[in-house]
Amino acid sequence: MAQMRPAPKGYKWIFCKSYRHKCGKVLLAENYGKEAFCFLVPCK
Repeated sequence: MAQMRPAPKGYKWIFCKSYRHKCGKVLLAENYGKEAFCFLVPCK
């Protein structure tokens, strides 16, 4: 996986092998040549 930069204060990185897009389609990371998708999300 690529080198990740640190998350900004108040955020964290989430890693998922698949996720459901807002249109309802399930996207798999392996179909896009990736190990996982990463998302920056706010944390409490």
